[in-house]
Amino acid sequence: MKKRLVIIIDPQLDFTSPKGSLYVPGAGETVDKIRFYIEDKTKKANPYLTTICVTMDSHRPGHISLPQFWVNEKGEHPNPFTRITLKDVEKGKWRSVFNNDWAISYLEALEKKGKSHTIWPEHCIIGSTYWKVNTKIFPNSKKGAIASYAIRYVYKGDNPLTEFFSALKAEVEIEAFPETSINRELLDWWNTFDEVVLAGFCADYCVKETLRDMVDYCPELMKKLIIQKDLIAPLNKDFDFEEDEVYIKAVEKGAKLCITNQF
Repeated sequence: MKKRLVIIIDPQLDFTSPKGSLYVPGAGETVDKIRFYIEDKTKKANPYLTTICVTMDSHRPGHISLPQFWVNEKGEHPNPFTRITLKDVEKGKWRSVFNNDWAISYLEALEKKGKSHTIWPEHCIIGSTYWKVNTKIFPNSKKGAIASYAIRYVYKGDNPLTEFFSALKAEVEIEAFPETSINRELLDWWNTFDEVVLAGFCADYCVKETLRDMVDYCPELMKKLIIQKDLIAPLNKDFDFEEDEVYIKAVEKGAKLCITNQF
């Protein structure tokens, strides 16, 4: 029997519940679609044995992406969605409460990649209610039900000194912390499957950066990859899969970009 992997990026309550601090518009509908997809693909008549890999954004208070890490000259924390640049820190507009030398090095490394640093609302704090996975995403979520699939959970973002959108590596790798570098074991495991389906939250951040690392570090995986657009919700309503350079590159390498009734 062939093996199918469904990767669900960060289906946590902070992203998928209207009460979550970083709720993704339309996430409730996307959760339902993912559940229906899993129900369909785990029927006994299906020729694939399905496994699910769930990633979980996992932060602690004071993470570099959260307001508590930073203060201005008045001692005030930045508001969510503030962009902090290297020039801001060099000029004293913002500084790190914990390690300003690292903040400068971090922003410098990030900007060399052509990226910027965004402050997010406090979200996915380890152990909090809204850090948990939205169990509505699983067909057999009722107490006592027996699932016909296996689930592997992967945690990312615990290191407080670097952002971690991708499930495979940090935005800025730190030599002293190997867990911030490419997770080769996870990537190699994904590549053992005959078919790999990508779903989750959000199309323009964590799903996108995970896909970027797939393309860069395991391009052969693209020929097995199915990017299900209707199972991936974007944070920004104007996001377009067909116009994004990462998704375009994945398709050029062999990935299928479609909706569930097409494949």
